[in-house]
Amino acid sequence: MTYLKKHIKNLRINYEATANPTIAQQQKQADIYRMVIESYKTNIPKAQQSGITLWGLSDHADEHTYWFTGDTPNIFDANYARKVAYKGVCDGIAGRDISEDFTGDDWTNAYKSEETETPAQ
Repeated sequence: MTYLKKHIKNLRINYEATANPTIAQQQKQADIYRMVIESYKTNIPKAQQSGITLWGLSDHADEHTYWFTGDTPNIFDANYARKVAYKGVCDGIAGRDISEDFTGDDWTNAYKSEETETPAQ
């Protein structure tokens, strides 16, 4: 039995080198992120799982000055909005489609509680 830790480092799922991926390409990217993360959790014994890090945060051009110029491999778009890939990562971590039981009530309740709170004096 080996006790070596296994870590996925610099994970990124690239399109076919395009700055304007189609909806189908975006969904494929999300599906691959989910598959990789679920596969890691399934095939690497829990005692050997060390973590997963992503290559970058967003597709903003400033983050791609020297690497993957004109490509969109990350989970946030150039304006730092969540892409479909973000959900793919979340689904992979959860091991299920996290939107299945989402009603929006958590968000509504959070905003309601913010409105009723008073600032500390």
